[in-house]
Amino acid sequence: MLRKKLAVACLGLSSVFGLPAAYAQVLQYAGAIERSEVAPLGGAHGVSVAPDGSQIFAVAFDDNALLVWVRDARTGSLTFAQAFVEGVGGISGLFRAVRVTPSPDGTGVYVGAFFGDSVAVFRRDSQGVLRFEQALFGGASGVFGLTQVRDLEFSPDGRFLYVASYGDNAVLVLERSERDGSLRPIEVVSDRDEGGTVPGLVRPTSLAVSPDGQQVYTACTGSQSLVVFDRDARSGTLVHEATFFQGEGGIRGLSGAEALAVSPDGRDLYVAGGDGVAHFARRPEGVFYVRSMDGEVVGESGVAGPSDLALTPQGNYAFLTRAGDDTLVVLQRDASSGALDLVELHRAADEPRPGLRGASSVALSPDGRWVYVAGQFDDAVGVFRRIPACLGDCDEDGEVTVDELTRAVRVALRQTVDLDCWQADRDADGELTVDEIVAAVRRALVGCGG
Repeated sequence: MLRKKLAVACLGLSSVFGLPAAYAQVLQYAGAIERSEVAPLGGAHGVSVAPDGSQIFAVAFDDNALLVWVRDARTGSLTFAQAFVEGVGGISGLFRAVRVTPSPDGTGVYVGAFFGDSVAVFRRDSQGVLRFEQALFGGASGVFGLTQVRDLEFSPDGRFLYVASYGDNAVLVLERSERDGSLRPIEVVSDRDEGGTVPGLVRPTSLAVSPDGQQVYTACTGSQSLVVFDRDARSGTLVHEATFFQGEGGIRGLSGAEALAVSPDGRDLYVAGGDGVAHFARRPEGVFYVRSMDGEVVGESGVAGPSDLALTPQGNYAFLTRAGDDTLVVLQRDASSGALDLVELHRAADEPRPGLRGASSVALSPDGRWVYVAGQFDDAVGVFRRIPACLGDCDEDGEVTVDELTRAVRVALRQTVDLDCWQADRDADGELTVDEIVAAVRRALVGCGG
């Protein structure tokens, strides 16, 4: 069979930031997009990437704006395209915006605003042009579940949007119209003190939906908890399944719980708090606590301030932003155990480059090659390029196969349209050369450390 393994597991090439030599450098700083007269990026707070990788979206807390850049998926280069500002041209729902989330089908972009108590809806056409569609508001006379919006997450099918309401101690379920992308409230679940039935749903900060769409998770800083909901795929509604609290059963990592992410394979759930990153396993029999890692990962307790967490599509790395000490943390994930290991730290103090000061949000390109960090105190989005751990290892499983080398050759010969094996593109110019193919073959034969 052609899929015969050609190489041993990839080895690290060098040590970085004083970490073990077994690790190769994972990220390289590639520049930043910054505030300008046409791009009001003051207080950059949230960043995301279009599902097809063709655009970058960012929201500016200070400038009350949503901004759009066109992205070259091959080279990663960015070109400014659009800006929407609260109160200009009938735009609303962007006051003190903190999160931006595109729909899974890419036909809509949704913005959550903290002090605006709102969710703004933008339609996105086939050319990537956005148009303001609608804004929903909370507060005293508005929709319950929209006060101080902190996070937005879609169901995998894009039919429902879930909102973390920090001010209402609630999660709001919004149904999305297939016709125009508009939203309508269908359910709200809230803490018992708010007249609801869910224990531990106090000051929710982050949401995640399992890849299979069966569950929704909420990290809550006020109750130092992780709340688990079962989800009805047809109606989008939620049923409380469990609540895990800091200290119960030895659980650590939920103190000041701020960020939350699920692995792409759906087997592991990670919550970042002030005292660690709590690891929960997700199995058919339920969700259960596994371990917590702390120390340099979360920095000095109560100061570092974890703010966001994201995993690569391959599930082999996780990236944690710390707004409190201007740091991007790189963690390597073991696919079998789900355990995380510290690989490297990128600090504004060590790297005086825009995008790390007040690092509040992190997003990845669909192929996992590019990492974007919103730095609210830099008024910028920092851009990092991921360095292939093993040249030619397209699926990043630690081994190179004949199939992977064949894929790279087809790209080099233009038999495929897109660069679907960027791990063979050594100089990140969006092209595969004969020299790079030869280098990948050599690595396959002698190992990545050879």
